[in-house]
Amino acid sequence: ADFTTATTHKTIRGPRGGLVIADKKYAGLIDKSVFPGVQGGPLMHIIAAKAVAFREALKDSFKDYSRRIIENSKALCEYMKNEGFRIVSGGTDNHLFLIDLSGKELTGYAHERDDRRL
Repeated sequence: ADFTTATTHKTIRGPRGGLVIADKKYAGLIDKSVFPGVQGGPLMHIIAAKAVAFREALKDSFKDYSRRIIENSKALCEYMKNEGFRIVSGGTDNHLFLIDLSGKELTGYAHERDDRRL
């Protein structure tokens, strides 16, 4: 891919932020697109916290943590399938899956109020 984007505050467990990884030929265009328009001023404590988060992500304990997230996601996905819910993609290989609720007598509002109705 020419571009990859990610957040630093979800799976990486760092402070809120994001990053763009791209082919070097696009660096100038990306810089002009994000600064100063959508990128705020640099905060040194946030930069340091991101550095710590990336360093932590290199450790085996982080890899184990990531594997457990995927195992838990797969287990929950299988449980939902066994309970009669249709998983849109049929399953999951990561930390995400989408449940088709269109055949259920449940609105988004009702689910938000009481998710035990599932």
